[in-house]
Amino acid sequence: MLEKTILLNKLLSVYGGLLTDKQKDAIELHYNCDMSLAEIGLELGISRQGVRDTLSRAEHTLIECEDKLGVCKKLDKILTELKRIQSKLDQSTKEEIGKVIKDLED
Repeated sequence: MLEKTILLNKLLSVYGGLLTDKQKDAIELHYNCDMSLAEIGLELGISRQGVRDTLSRAEHTLIECEDKLGVCKKLDKILTELKRIQSKLDQSTKEEIGKVIKDLED
């Protein structure tokens, strides 16, 4: 459950603008505030089943966007490379730094 929460929060931060306000609210309330479907239903003025459907559609939209666009995957790759560069900078000579920069250019 924690992995799903982390994934959906990451996807929400990138693709959240593609969701309706109700979908965005439902995801945030369920995964960030740990609210039950019934509690979210009261908050949003919809039935428990409506919350389930809203969450399902929102999750599907976020995952489908990532499958098609891959922005989160690309951001993760960039972050990994930046960490590798930082590590090299901390312990490398100028020659090694030049190699890292050349690798990035390729």
